[in-house]
Amino acid sequence: MVQKIIWNYLAAAVILTSHQGWDRSTSGEGR
Repeated sequence: MVQKIIWNYLAAAVILTSHQGWDRSTSGEGR
């Protein structure tokens, strides 16, 4: 049970960080 909660939290964090990083890289490079 606890492991599932941690897994969901990690997945959400990865999605959020990847989204921000993608936005920054695209706007920075101008691709």
